[in-house]
Amino acid sequence: MSTAVSAPGKVLLAGGYLVLDRAYTGLVFGLSARIHVLVHDIDTSSGVELSEIVVQSPQFLEATWNYGYHQNGDDGGVNVTQLQGNRNTPSSRNPFVETALLYALTYISTILPKSLSIRPARITILADNDYYSHASSAPPPPPKDGSHHHFTSFNVRLQDAHKTGLGSSAALVTAFTGALLSHYLPSTSFSLTSASGRSRLHNLAQAAHCAAQGKVGSGFDVAAAVFGTCVYRRFSPSILSSVGEAGTPGFATRVKRVVEDSGDEKWDTEISKGGVTIPSGMAL
Repeated sequence: MSTAVSAPGKVLLAGGYLVLDRAYTGLVFGLSARIHVLVHDIDTSSGVELSEIVVQSPQFLEATWNYGYHQNGDDGGVNVTQLQGNRNTPSSRNPFVETALLYALTYISTILPKSLSIRPARITILADNDYYSHASSAPPPPPKDGSHHHFTSFNVRLQDAHKTGLGSSAALVTAFTGALLSHYLPSTSFSLTSASGRSRLHNLAQAAHCAAQGKVGSGFDVAAAVFGTCVYRRFSPSILSSVGEAGTPGFATRVKRVVEDSGDEKWDTEISKGGVTIPSGMAL
């Protein structure tokens, strides 16, 4: 089984730092540049149990991360551990992938039917070329295998790539989270085509993105990754304060409450798409 999900980058056209204050709104445009995430099951031999997820970003050098996962006790959610490389070395880690994986698997574990399990998988991340600047203005050479695709091989490590500021981390976390939810959960439990599904994706991606950053940002980039072009009013930062540390007792239940907006403090994000349009024939 394979699943593919993509999410757009963003440009904040109006609002600036005022978007950090709930008294103000920002006008954010979703772009044609997207982050693409593909999830494939890893086939195992009969009777062999494997709890591993391999994540790769083939456009960059040394961009493969192997993770093991298992359920914590005391409702602590799913523990995710990097299996290769020195986890304490910043160059060997991808905190956005690792945190998004932990949050997504934790939420999935709270609603996945008992008859189903989190299967081992291989995940591929691909970025449209506009997310990174190029050392040369020349067009990329055609693929050696003769195929036709538009994904450039940047030939550098991910941490050495020069971002263009289009919200790659938010688009990554959103597409990555959406792909995992769509891959592991039955369509009766989650669907990106429903308003409820998009709302839960937004809430979970906001929580994971803020945890990976180590701070609660305005969230307009994740909102654009989920909903596209919109007028955005940020959520109250205190909404995410209830989640607490990953792996602590009750973490899984707290994540579920935040994602499904069933906690004491409700999401107060305002996202308006009505009246916000891009002129016909114009691409961003």
